[in-house]
Amino acid sequence: QIAKLEEQWLSLNKKIDHELHRLQALLKHLLSYSRDSDQLTKWLESSQHTLNYWKEQSLNVSQDLDTIRSNIDNFFEFSKEVDEK
Repeated sequence: QIAKLEEQWLSLNKKIDHELHRLQALLKHLLSYSRDSDQLTKWLESSQHTLNYWKEQSLNVSQDLDTIRSNIDNFFEFSKEVDEK
């Protein structure tokens, strides 16, 4: 009787240990996802502001040629950043 209970106890402890490791791995992934998600959200918000600024600039017909070139260069740099994300 005691041997059977001991065997069940050890089996249960093994299952609990396995489940604990599984949950710890899930927590690690969840924290990583949450961190990456926050970073992406901040980047997307910043990008939206940048795009809105360029949209406003593109509607401003009184820009000089240097400003237009600068905006185009900045836009191409931004496009590269988008491709990297």
